[in-house]
Amino acid sequence: MRRRCLSRLQQVRRPRVPRTRFAVGGLVGGLAACLLAGSAAAQLGEEWEDRPGLLSEDGDWKSRLGALGIALDLSYTGDFVSNTRGGVARKSTYLGTVDLTAAWDMEALLERDLGVLFVYGSWNHGGRPSTFVGDVQATDNIDAPDAIRLFEAWWQQTLLDDRASLLVGLYDVNSEFYAIDSAELFLNGSFGMGGELGNTGLAGPSTFPVAGLGGRFKVEPVRGLELQVAAVEGAPGDPRRPTATSLDLESDEGAFVIAELSYHRDASSQEDDRDDVVRPLQRRRLGRVWADRPKWVRVAVGSWMYTAKQPHVARVDGLGDPIRSRGHPGLYVTVDYEADHLAIQPGVGMSLFAQLGFADGDVGQFAGYTGGGATFVGLLPGRDDDESGVAIAAAY
Repeated sequence: MRRRCLSRLQQVRRPRVPRTRFAVGGLVGGLAACLLAGSAAAQLGEEWEDRPGLLSEDGDWKSRLGALGIALDLSYTGDFVSNTRGGVARKSTYLGTVDLTAAWDMEALLERDLGVLFVYGSWNHGGRPSTFVGDVQATDNIDAPDAIRLFEAWWQQTLLDDRASLLVGLYDVNSEFYAIDSAELFLNGSFGMGGELGNTGLAGPSTFPVAGLGGRFKVEPVRGLELQVAAVEGAPGDPRRPTATSLDLESDEGAFVIAELSYHRDASSQEDDRDDVVRPLQRRRLGRVWADRPKWVRVAVGSWMYTAKQPHVARVDGLGDPIRSRGHPGLYVTVDYEADHLAIQPGVGMSLFAQLGFADGDVGQFAGYTGGGATFVGLLPGRDDDESGVAIAAAY
């Protein structure tokens, strides 16, 4: 039986936990390590519909919007980063991002299944810690030029009795590809997308802070096995105007193509809900409370490539310009495992994750990447909802 409209909207977005994060970052060669202890009150992670209204005492305005198939979400993330040793300079800074999203399930109002429209705007502001850390893997994953921009804008339609979906528009590929739920706690950019992929292309792949125009098709032929393929602009935005929202489609930029095959096993595999097919809002830069995490083991294998030739990192022509070369496809593997039964003490939640990636070092900064870590909840007595973790990211 097909889902009702409101439940589809709940699948399109996910609860957000506005919070300020604190981190101390440093640079040691090409190795980045991150240790983060964070706290998030469970009350802030309640479902959007259950929280008190922002514009009225009883939240009726949200119910009225929900009846029209409309969901709004506003969140703020702030980071304080201090480089205490090494790098370019010993310095501290604050940076933040305001995120506003709107989703409309058109079936609720038009009484026809015409898909979901989604718009995502962001305001990035504050310092740029990478400039004084001198990193090659982004110390903070919300580090971006000061700008108010349209980040995503897409339309999605489910197909084949909700076993597949098609998405077209401005699209952040890292919202679904190379994405690991257990790594969301950490600030380093490589825990969102491995450094061997995140540092490629003429303007980087289509992900934060600039998404490109493209499309994605996802299908689940059997329960738990999922295949998704996307093709987006090869150089999203306009490098000459990094703070602008730009659709600069040029034939010589080519396309960025990525495919991922994944298998996941839900802890409650008897449930009939197919939430994993409809695209969630997996923001890699915002945490969420432990109770909202999907409880599964997930293994994914992905491959990607640019259709246009890329500048060679070492070879130049007679004029001193980099020679263009068509690099070979990249490959990555991710594992996300909820391991509560392995926790060091009863009642402590624990999840483990691992990343492994390979790329063409002739046309990218790195030829390989390895990352992994562990996330805990309730590690400290009396702090059942606090999250903490340790992770390491190495690009080479």
